[in-house]
Amino acid sequence: MRLSKFIQDHMEEILSDWESVAQTYPPAGKTLNQAALRDDAENLLRAIALDMETAQSPTQQAVAGDAATQLSC
Repeated sequence: MRLSKFIQDHMEEILSDWESVAQTYPPAGKTLNQAALRDDAENLLRAIALDMETAQSPTQQAVAGDAATQLSC
């Protein structure tokens, strides 16, 4: 299964887990309600999944590969 499809298919579970983890980080996690904790998380996950499904040009692939190589050093 592609990661983008996994994110889309398991969005509610991911958001629920995010909410649980966020509640452990004081002070905001302890004082914010569910809507505030989820804030833009769903939109961010949808954007990430869409970006994963979007084809990259050869130049974009080369730049991403160079960045990944630099991060692994």
